[in-house]
Amino acid sequence: KLKKKYIREEETVGLDETLFQPPSKLHLTLFVLQLLNEDEINKAKSVLSQASSKIYDLVKTRSLIVRLSGLEIMNDDPSAAHVLYGKVQEIGDEKRLEALCSFLVNEFEKAELIPKQERDIKLHLTLINTKYRSGGLEVEKPLRVPFDATKILKDENADLGESRLQNIHLSQRHAYDKDGFYRCIASVNLP
Repeated sequence: KLKKKYIREEETVGLDETLFQPPSKLHLTLFVLQLLNEDEINKAKSVLSQASSKIYDLVKTRSLIVRLSGLEIMNDDPSAAHVLYGKVQEIGDEKRLEALCSFLVNEFEKAELIPKQERDIKLHLTLINTKYRSGGLEVEKPLRVPFDATKILKDENADLGESRLQNIHLSQRHAYDKDGFYRCIASVNLP
């Protein structure tokens, strides 16, 4: 729906269908790890595994429901955007999602898997990314030509609805399961 709306109605400069994240790969991202070898991959798996009981405590063993509402870009200039994402808000005012995100960032920082200078971490749903332009593969580095997100960001009706968070994944980039989603190397199910 969103893709059709912005491609047809907005006639946004630099925007084409190939920039939209395919529905089969839609997911929330908290942070991206650069795991350079098997030891780092195993360390990340261990951190997530050891965190699982605390994760349940933080969510108070209840489902986390989020609303995906509002749009934002990763850079400061809407006329030259590369990534447009949906904002994520917890339903309710308990701040369980905020506590969970802070906990996970801290645990991976303590394990030295996230550099401390990358503290500006935000949970988001990537919708448009210029690295996918013209069918470019993730493994290649296609020419990244920005698009003008000015009109899109003015859309006050950009509400993608509610969703229950089902699990926390460590997903491997550039590798996919048979259903087309990123390969999961470790996960923790949520209540």
